Amino acid sequence: MGSRSSNVETFVGANGVTRLVPPGLNANNFRTFPDFTGGFTFAAPVGKGTYHSMQSKFIRRMHKGLQFQVNYTLAEARANYGDLLSGGGFGPGFRGYDLNGWGGLDNEWGLAYFHTKHALIFNGVWELPGKGALLGGWNVSWIFTAYSGQPQTIGCTVATSSGAGCVALLVGDPYAGAHDISQFYNPDAFKDPAPATTVGQTDLSPLGGERTQVTGPPFRQLDMAVAKQFRLKGARVELRAEAFNLTNTPSFQLNTAASATNFSNRATFGQLTATANNARQVQLGLKLYW
Repeated sequence: MGSRSSNVETFVGANGVTRLVPPGLNANNFRTFPDFTGGFTFAAPVGKGTYHSMQSKFIRRMHKGLQFQVNYTLAEARANYGDLLSGGGFGPGFRGYDLNGWGGLDNEWGLAYFHTKHALIFNGVWELPGKGALLGGWNVSWIFTAYSGQPQTIGCTVATSSGAGCVALLVGDPYAGAHDISQFYNPDAFKDPAPATTVGQTDLSPLGGERTQVTGPPFRQLDMAVAKQFRLKGARVELRAEAFNLTNTPSFQLNTAASATNFSNRATFGQLTATANNARQVQLGLKLYW
């Protein structure tokens, strides 16, 4: 399955620099309207994106008390725009929409903020084969969800130009090292490009490399319910026990805080500090059918 999007509204800013300017110089002198500063909020319908996926489904219909369904998607979503309402892990603002030779958004392509490479959902119901008042009427239902992580852009740690953005260069394996909640990314895998040295230079390498160099932590959760049905004075009664995040496995949010994306600060770079799901929750329920 595939799709393309175009004319997507996205923030591109206004009155940006039109030439590459070395850091330390006054960028306002090189804007379209030099009497005004930049950084104005401006959205334009200029974003583009693509989506390609392989989607599969396996269904076992109810047979001998068991039915289940497995859904799996392998996908790649790419775009040159970010979420209009939130950063979505897309990272630093556009580097130089008005910059001569940059091509607007042509060099802002990367994984889309909604990109999910792997998505697996496994759900089912099993009516246990026991009989009698004690062992009969039991069933187990479940849903297991697993998603790969969201894309994230790591920006530069120093200014490599004045008035334009910068994306860090990927020079190693970003997942080497601890690769846990204390440091999910390897700080040695990133490098700042050399700064601009001349006003209007045609070498645009100070703006850095491709966006979305990394993907964040995955999401995994198992929810399960056990139910017992029985008859009581002509009515049908169901007693249920439900557990959300049965294994009490934490899934962590993408950390976009400045302290977690500055690879020069090894103490906090790549830290995961908030969970994307709740701790295990158990609830009991009673249903009466008549």
